[in-house]
Amino acid sequence: MSVQSATRMSKEQPLVEQMAQTEPDHDGVIEMPDDQEHRNAVVYMVNCALGWVDENYKVRDRLMTSRSLITRIREKSPLYASSIRLRDAERYLWGRAYIPVKLDEDKTRNPTAVRVEAEFADGTYQTMKASLMAANKIFGTSWGKTNPANPFSALGGGDWYLLGLRHYDQFDELHLDEVAEPHRLTDADLSVLHRAKPRYQR
Repeated sequence: MSVQSATRMSKEQPLVEQMAQTEPDHDGVIEMPDDQEHRNAVVYMVNCALGWVDENYKVRDRLMTSRSLITRIREKSPLYASSIRLRDAERYLWGRAYIPVKLDEDKTRNPTAVRVEAEFADGTYQTMKASLMAANKIFGTSWGKTNPANPFSALGGGDWYLLGLRHYDQFDELHLDEVAEPHRLTDADLSVLHRAKPRYQR
């Protein structure tokens, strides 16, 4: 990460964490807030993460690194782990980074097969998460957690993931190996938030 990117991150990360800390309390198993304040916070967090990454990185690397930055913030404390705003920012960035991550993990995989898999990845994740949450409540375990000290966030965020996957199709797929600025999330993009369907489901 360049000095310029590190400077931006040092200034903006406390704001991202503050926005997560001051969000309304959530106590439901499924939480999908859709108020303008929530949308604004998620957009800001996503764009900060995209902006933190070194401008000399390829698009694929910027997407993967941006997602991992938000994940690392979420793992810092129980408060951030349960934040719905950080959850939705991470789900959106997972939508855009899922295919690059999977192809980076196994370069022999067929990109088309991974693309089809990506459509169902969030649904599979949510189902597994719900099962683990129920089992942990019954048995007092910490199955499925990266950090056993942190809680799961509430279920939800699938619409943000699908929007991220739609934006991968629209803005990223043909430019992964270019050194370029990835598309930044805008208010106009959110007009299809709850109607975003990837190419194989349209």
